[in-house]
Amino acid sequence: MIFLKNYFKMIKKTNILFFILFFILSCKTKNNIKNTNFSPKNSGQILSLTKNNFLEYENLSIKFKVNYKKEEQSLIFSGNLRILKDKKIWLSLRAFGFPVASALFTNDSLKIVDKFNKKYFVGNYDFLEKQFNQKIDFQILQAILTNEFFKTDKNQNLKKFEFLEEKNFFNIFFDNKNIYQKFIIKDKIFKIENIEIFDKKKKKKLFINYGEFKNIKNKIFPNLIKIKLENQEEKENIFINVKYTNIVKNKKNLKFNFKIPKKYKKF
Repeated sequence: MIFLKNYFKMIKKTNILFFILFFILSCKTKNNIKNTNFSPKNSGQILSLTKNNFLEYENLSIKFKVNYKKEEQSLIFSGNLRILKDKKIWLSLRAFGFPVASALFTNDSLKIVDKFNKKYFVGNYDFLEKQFNQKIDFQILQAILTNEFFKTDKNQNLKKFEFLEEKNFFNIFFDNKNIYQKFIIKDKIFKIENIEIFDKKKKKKLFINYGEFKNIKNKIFPNLIKIKLENQEEKENIFINVKYTNIVKNKKNLKFNFKIPKKYKKF
């Protein structure tokens, strides 16, 4: 009981809003994963082969466990994630069976309820861009959660990314005076295994690693996402490990219920 009290004190001190945002921003293979021996020669071919291996879905219902670590603070949550492709992302978090937070992301808005501190936030993605000093929108969030490509700048052309072949991997990367962005694609299975983004001006790095690929109706999909956010100026690192424990594709009548209690105060 003392442990639980101390744990929930830690949660109370944690800004749940920012934990959820960091979560959103966070390989061994089964024998039935199909391999290919085709060797691409440029970024366009890599994009085509990898996109062909993206999970095809109308909606996803996912149960997960997440470990959040910042400096000496470490928290463990369980939760549910629901995605209506290109339209909605719904998230619910629990700690020791107690509801902690919920969130709803759409193309033009985000809503977050901190159930532990009885607060809520409603806004748009401009807020996220100001907080993290980098491009964040619905499509980027969805891509990170579902192991897909994304652009940090609307003017980027993924087909014009530079191409580099290494042993067991293919790299496509973009590098200018402001941003360095790289996708590392595992050969044979053509799945994104690592993403690296470095904001040179703000000295911030984002690392995303995908692992534990498993077969879901003839498409392979990661069951583990490791996220590291590195702030070089403040010398601060945040780690988030997300383990998908159950994935259901195209569930009938999947609900995205979201309610903000009247007594809750705005952030």
